[in-house]
Amino acid sequence: MAYEKILYDVDANGIARITLNDAQRMNPLGWKMLKELDTALKAAEDDDNVRVIVIKGAGRCFSTGYDLASGLENQQDMPRWRKQWPHSIWNSRAHVQGHIEYWFNIWNLWKPVIAQVHGFCLAGATELASICDLMVVSEDLRFGYPPTRWMATGDMIGIYSWHAGLKVAKEMSFGRILSGKECLEYGFANHCVPADKLEEETAKVANRIAHIHPELLANSKRVVNRTFEIQGFRVSLESSGEFDTHSHMGQDYGYRKLSKELGVPAALKKLNEPWGGV
Repeated sequence: MAYEKILYDVDANGIARITLNDAQRMNPLGWKMLKELDTALKAAEDDDNVRVIVIKGAGRCFSTGYDLASGLENQQDMPRWRKQWPHSIWNSRAHVQGHIEYWFNIWNLWKPVIAQVHGFCLAGATELASICDLMVVSEDLRFGYPPTRWMATGDMIGIYSWHAGLKVAKEMSFGRILSGKECLEYGFANHCVPADKLEEETAKVANRIAHIHPELLANSKRVVNRTFEIQGFRVSLESSGEFDTHSHMGQDYGYRKLSKELGVPAALKKLNEPWGGV
């Protein structure tokens, strides 16, 4: 398949690499990119030559999150409800649930998925990275959910609690951004390495895992996932989406009015000033 928003390749060791490839715009997660990512993940799952999947970003960062500037274009790539009722609560709910469903496709994938994360990993991109089975990050990483400062609670931000615990998750929900070393310290990341070693170290992790029989890998992934699901993992993350929908449909917390007045880039710059920027 020809992709427009991602790159896809499989190396001789059975490692499939999916690259978010809109580097000029810092790899925003629009509906087309999400659909292509999902297609590539399923292709990797169906390929007997693939043992492990790595997701990474092109250019200076992993991803700055959901595409706030995308509007209603590319409607063929949107969830079904959003196309039918573009200005209703179902619009917001389908928008949020569409994201969550893409992330749970990674959770449900039989093969292990590693997030290789550098630069910025913000908002929805933190959900993508956090739902992956493992995460290898660079020391220069900036990881968090700035829209909780001025827009909404976050589509699947409940996942922070499962990784980092109560206090850190709350502070992140109130706008805190983590460094790469903090991601390792608080349980988001498995490894934190210098930026110039990220590709090499991620490959080491992937290649070690690729030596395990794929059926055993699948069972090992499922048994850990099932343990968390019994504790309410899936329900809690879907509940995050409900709160995010409520935020979208509620009052303007700053973003809507300011983005109309100044445009998206200038509005985001102004809204993040109290935190010293992103």
